[in-house]
Amino acid sequence: MANKIIKPIANHCIFILFACALFYFPTKIFATHIIGGEITYKCLGNNKFIISLTVYRDCKNGSPSAPFDDPAYLGFFLQNNQLDTTIASKGVLYMYLRNNDTLAPVLFSPCRVQKDSICVHTTTYFDTVSLPFRQGGYRLVYQRCCRNGSIVNIQEPIGTGATFSTDITEHALMNCNSSPTFKEWPPLYICVDDPIIFDHSGEDMEGDSIVYELCAPLNGPPPDLPQPNPPGNPPYPEVVWKSPFSLSNVLSGVPLMIDRQTGLLTGTPNVLGQFVVGICMKEYRLGILQSIVRRDFQYNVGLCGTVSAVYTAPLFQCSKTIFIENDSSVANTFEWILTDSMGLTTRQFNRSFNFDVPKEGTYYIRLVANPNFDCADTAYHQIHIYDEKITPNFTYEIVQCNADSILIKVVNNPSIENDTIQWMKTQIGFDNSVVSFFNQDTILVSLKRVTDIDIFQEIGSSKGCYDSLSKKINLPLLDSDYPSILSLCENNTLIVRPDKILPCNYTWTPTTYITTSPFEAVVGISPESSIQYIVKMVGLNDVCVAYDTVNVVLIPKVLDLAINALPDEIRKGANSTLTATFLNNYTYIWSPQQSLSSFNLNTAIANPTVSTRYFVTITSPDGCVDTTSIVLRVLVDPCTEPYLFIPNAFSPNGDGENDQWQVKGNVVISCIVSIFDRWGHLVYHSDSGIPSWDGRFQGQDLPPDVYGYYLKIICEDQTTTQRQGNITLVR
Repeated sequence: MANKIIKPIANHCIFILFACALFYFPTKIFATHIIGGEITYKCLGNNKFIISLTVYRDCKNGSPSAPFDDPAYLGFFLQNNQLDTTIASKGVLYMYLRNNDTLAPVLFSPCRVQKDSICVHTTTYFDTVSLPFRQGGYRLVYQRCCRNGSIVNIQEPIGTGATFSTDITEHALMNCNSSPTFKEWPPLYICVDDPIIFDHSGEDMEGDSIVYELCAPLNGPPPDLPQPNPPGNPPYPEVVWKSPFSLSNVLSGVPLMIDRQTGLLTGTPNVLGQFVVGICMKEYRLGILQSIVRRDFQYNVGLCGTVSAVYTAPLFQCSKTIFIENDSSVANTFEWILTDSMGLTTRQFNRSFNFDVPKEGTYYIRLVANPNFDCADTAYHQIHIYDEKITPNFTYEIVQCNADSILIKVVNNPSIENDTIQWMKTQIGFDNSVVSFFNQDTILVSLKRVTDIDIFQEIGSSKGCYDSLSKKINLPLLDSDYPSILSLCENNTLIVRPDKILPCNYTWTPTTYITTSPFEAVVGISPESSIQYIVKMVGLNDVCVAYDTVNVVLIPKVLDLAINALPDEIRKGANSTLTATFLNNYTYIWSPQQSLSSFNLNTAIANPTVSTRYFVTITSPDGCVDTTSIVLRVLVDPCTEPYLFIPNAFSPNGDGENDQWQVKGNVVISCIVSIFDRWGHLVYHSDSGIPSWDGRFQGQDLPPDVYGYYLKIICEDQTTTQRQGNITLVR
């Protein structure tokens, strides 16, 4: 058991981990995602043999609609690589499904916990067959496609099948020999950077010698022929290793090795992912080869955690309620032990600790993660509890408020129960300045003209406890920046407002032509003649008062404005002529200007790519402004195939061809896309524009694999469409 001393801190953060699952959306089901298997046999005498075929499949990433084969087709081939059609049913033994079990992942270390979920189903087919003596013996073969696309040590894994085979030599036929069998299936999950030490040895009922060696797994049928009947003829090609992997470097890190005599498998992987491994078990009797059993399996190398008791708490606190968040990792059960100075203890078995102590004093806190287990961990801490209630309190009064200065009075009246006030600080902030006053009950301060004031009080006790209180005073803007004269064209509405809206009472007089409430800071006016307005601003219980005058001069309206578009609907790429009413000595401004041939004449040629509202603003010689608009419609293609295209594969290998995954189509305005790897980790996200993914995450190239995406497409006709599917990354 490891003991830890937790460093106390005043505050701590809670980190919440979100886990997400990756979903696959296959367009064609042709595989069960085979991850391993082997064939063994047992001689019964009189040329009778029991054949056992064990197959393992991925039940997390594999398709549920493609279960184990029923039946499985086992072929029998002779020394000349031809099918022996006299065996079973024209050379093929039909082996029917009998069971379907789920294997539990077991780690090498009992104190390690896997962080990624895996699922493996296994089944064993067995049947009896008559095998008469043949020179050269038999090769028993089962083939299936396909392997997991996430395998990182072979090329094109999603299109790579598997061939499981066992050789029965002519000596085995003559001696009624039974093949050796492996004792255990290798662990399904391996912790990255942890050493592999696994007894991969087998047992032989006749006591023959066994030699172990790493061997390359055999390739199998393609995706378009996933379950051949009969299996293809030997010889079978080996899988193609992806650089830098090879038979001498199956996993990254300390190379995987197997002892030829003992079958002890060792190595230390340092790269996350799935790796295909092959082990050959050769059986000898008096130096003569009897059989060869090939095992093909997959290692899942992932992250692991260790049990660790961690929490944070202050050295002291001024409340009798103790609440502590638990920051421990991996552990599932916890025991909190609180002990006072008299040795009395309180225990809780929750994840977090929450307890009201009866009195002040020093308390000792112990957290045990995974109690009653060999992998338990413990953390200790000491905390001193004070029972105090601190109440900051102050009042303020605006004694004087005018255009030049403000006189403010602050009266402090805080309290502390069970102790005395050790210190008190009052701060008054204004215009980015702060004035501090220490241990003063009453403060009278004169400030220059400001619009708001911050008052902050902090008090502390002799025990070290403290608390604070702050208040903000909003003052009215006594100095108005209104223009003294405002010009307004006839039939227009003018909005009048101060530069800064403050919590004051406003009154506008007269109310003639005011179209909104005259008791608001902002008013709208639509006068029919020139007029003068006076606004009164009152704040802080009528202490602060200000006035301002606004003169509105009305300019009569002299024109009507219109726009003609010819034609008023166009296809994308075509033009339309926009013509505004012509008036001599008037200036013209068109907008938006990006798709116009000119913007300061009464005519313009428009070439928009989407339907656009065009505005023209004219100004008379005396400054009156008028605006009108027209919508020019652009007919767009619908937001469906074939006007948009979503690739399902790309190859970011730097050859200049298909290096980016990108949604294509002239109708597409922008996309929102999220791409996940098979473990549900988000590797790419874009929420604007046209996404372009180069197959990298955090600056690093991602391995070839099948990735899932969620896609929302926004098209030119303002419609949206959603898609989800798979992307195959090929390097």
